[in-house]
Amino acid sequence: MEILRFPAENGWLDAARRDFLEAVRSAEARGSRTLRLCLAGGRTPGPVYRALARTPLRGLRVELWLGDEREVDPGSPDRNGGLVVRAFRDCVWDPAPDLVPWPDGPAPGACRSMEARLDALGEPYFDLSFLGAGEDGHTAGVFPGGPELEETLRRAVPSEAPAEPRARMTLTPRALASTRELRFLLRGTAKLALARRLAGNTSFPAGPAPGTASLLPVEAVARLARAAGAGVSLLYCLE
Repeated sequence: MEILRFPAENGWLDAARRDFLEAVRSAEARGSRTLRLCLAGGRTPGPVYRALARTPLRGLRVELWLGDEREVDPGSPDRNGGLVVRAFRDCVWDPAPDLVPWPDGPAPGACRSMEARLDALGEPYFDLSFLGAGEDGHTAGVFPGGPELEETLRRAVPSEAPAEPRARMTLTPRALASTRELRFLLRGTAKLALARRLAGNTSFPAGPAPGTASLLPVEAVARLARAAGAGVSLLYCLE
């Protein structure tokens, strides 16, 4: 996996902005009227989303999808959808972006509804995905050792995080990998060991693994995305 390291935030944000603009140009070249982004929750990507929101864009409809959500009250500050809404509140795009939130309610029903939405799309589902990666190697709501890591048929399933709020709903590795371009966003020295492990996988096979139990979730999603023809890289901000 290609690892791009940035000593300061400005370079990190500029790289994400360039990836976004390239996705815009590619969509326009295909004659598409819609650009679909799959976004991570959590604290790390907030500055990236605000930088994208300040990037002028006109005439292209952008849909903001979420890779995972917390099974909490819709008004809770822990809800990923709220984070994304706040990050894009002052967006300069015309038209304004459309958030595609996870449905409210218990995770099993919300996941079935999300799968129905994905079924209405052609693959790849997304044009550009910005996903995060925890120190333990999880991405979206896919956690090491969780059954969602080896799910091959479903596109959205309930999952359980090791910390509160534990109840989650997530796109599966198969669905997360259904994207034209995939960028993992990492930041801070606490994730240095993970970045080093991923940097060591420079010849990461572009094909499905016989089993994903030995892979971190971030590695499993990256491998599946490469097998599907996506460009995959990691943007790592050291500060």
